[in-house]
Amino acid sequence: MSQINVMNYNILFLDDNVDYGELILAVLGERGYSVHVATTLSQAVHILSSQAIDLIITDVRLKEDLPEDQSGIEFAKTVGRTIPKIIYTAYPQYTSIREVLSASNNSLPIAIDYVTKQAGLEELVQAVEAALSGRDFGLVSEFKAGGALTSEDAAIYTPRDAEQKVVTYLKQNHYILIVEPRQQGKTSLINFLRRTKLLDDSLVLSIDISSLSTDIEKQWYQKLCFLLNRQLQFALSKTTVHLPEDSFGWREYLFEVAGLGNELGKQIIITFDEIGSVDIPNSERFFTVLRDVHNARDAETEFNSLTFLLAGSFHPKNLINNERISPFNVAQRVRLRDFDLAEITHLSRPILLADERRREIVERVFNWTHGQPYLTHKLLSLLDRFSTATTVDEVALSLIRDDENHLPSIVKRITDSKILHSSLSKIYNGETIWFSPNTNPIVEDLELIGVICSDENGNCKIKNRIYQTLFVRGGIIKSV
Repeated sequence: MSQINVMNYNILFLDDNVDYGELILAVLGERGYSVHVATTLSQAVHILSSQAIDLIITDVRLKEDLPEDQSGIEFAKTVGRTIPKIIYTAYPQYTSIREVLSASNNSLPIAIDYVTKQAGLEELVQAVEAALSGRDFGLVSEFKAGGALTSEDAAIYTPRDAEQKVVTYLKQNHYILIVEPRQQGKTSLINFLRRTKLLDDSLVLSIDISSLSTDIEKQWYQKLCFLLNRQLQFALSKTTVHLPEDSFGWREYLFEVAGLGNELGKQIIITFDEIGSVDIPNSERFFTVLRDVHNARDAETEFNSLTFLLAGSFHPKNLINNERISPFNVAQRVRLRDFDLAEITHLSRPILLADERRREIVERVFNWTHGQPYLTHKLLSLLDRFSTATTVDEVALSLIRDDENHLPSIVKRITDSKILHSSLSKIYNGETIWFSPNTNPIVEDLELIGVICSDENGNCKIKNRIYQTLFVRGGIIKSV
C-alpha cells in the first residue's frame, strides 16, 4: 500500500455502538486522521453540515433492536453523495451490503468498500488508506470556473445525483434529455460519461452541435457523420459507413452504426451537446428520425444497440414543433441541480480552514450562489485560508462587477426582451407568479436562462443573490 499524507483528512464514523466509536477514534487518530464519531443519523447529518468530510465509514444496523434494520445503507445512499463511503459491519450475511459495492446495470455504487468487524482493525485501516489514496488536493487543480471539466480535471469533478440517473437510464437503453441553463455542467457530465468505467460496455460518441453551423442540409449531415465516423474509427478501428445527404440518409446511417454495435456487442451512445445554440437545417426531420429509430426497435432490432443523449439550453417541445407530427416524446429528462451545502463543503476542501470558519464561509458562498456551479467554483477560487464571511461578500461583489464569462450573457438575454425584463421586475417586486415552466412560456424562458427558480410556496423567485444584486445595482430592475 502506498503511503499517503493523512494530514487534515476528516473521517465521519457512524455506529450506534459507543465502544466501537471510541476504538475507531483511537486507532485512526493515532495514524493522524481527524475522526468525527456519530452514534445517530441526526448527529451524522450535523457533522456533515459543519465539517469538510473526506470519507464516511458507516455500520449497517444503527438500531440493534431491529434485526432487519439497514438504515446505515440508506444513509449512504442519500447523504453526502460526493463523499466516498466504506460499509463496516458485524453482519456480513446481508447480501444487500455487497450489492452496494458495485455498479449494477441500473445504478452507481453506493460504497467503495466493505469490511467486516470480524476481519480486524488492520483491514479497516487498509481500506481507509485505499479510499483516500490519490485524494491529496495539493496535487490537483483546485477549482475550474469556465470551460467544461475534462479527464484532466477528473480529480475535482463533483458528481451530483444526475450522474446516477443518467447511467441508469442509459443502461436501460433510454433516450435522455438534459435541458439546463448555460454553465450548469452539461458538457462536463458528457465528458464524465466518456471516461467512466460504469459504461465500459458502451461506446460514447459526442458531437458539439455548435461546431456544425451551416444552412445547407447536405453539408450539415456530412459534417456530422464525418465526425462520428472519425470517433468510430478511432475507438473500433473500423471503416464506417457512407456520409448521408438528408434525413433519409441519416436514418440509414444510424441503421449501419447500430449494426456495428450489434456486431461488436457494444451499446453505442451518441450525445449531442449545445442543442439550441445554432439552427439545424430541417431540424424537425432530424429529430423525427431519432424518434423513429427509438420506435422502430421492435421491427428493426439492430436499433436496440443505439441510444441518444440530447443536451443544451432549448425548449424540448420545439424539437418537433409541427402539430401534424407526433412530438419528441421518447426521452427521459434528467435535471442537473445546483450544488448543495455538503457538496460546496467538499468543494471547499483545498482551502485550509478551521472547521467553524469553513462552515461560515460555505454558508455565505451558498447564500450568494445558491450552488450554481460556475458561480460557486468561481467564488471559491477567489478565496484563501485567511478568508472570512466578510471576504466572501467582498469577493462576490467584485465578481458581479468583473465577470466576463457568465453574467454578461445573462444580462443581454434579459435586456433584449421587453417581456422577460418586465416579468423579472415583477418577480423581484413581489408579484406572485406561479413557477410553471411547462405551461407558462415566459417562466420557461426565465428558467432556461437560469435566473429564476421556485420558492417554498411554488412561486417564482430570483435564483440567487448574485443575480439579484447584478440586476438591481446594474439598474436592470428597480424597486417599485
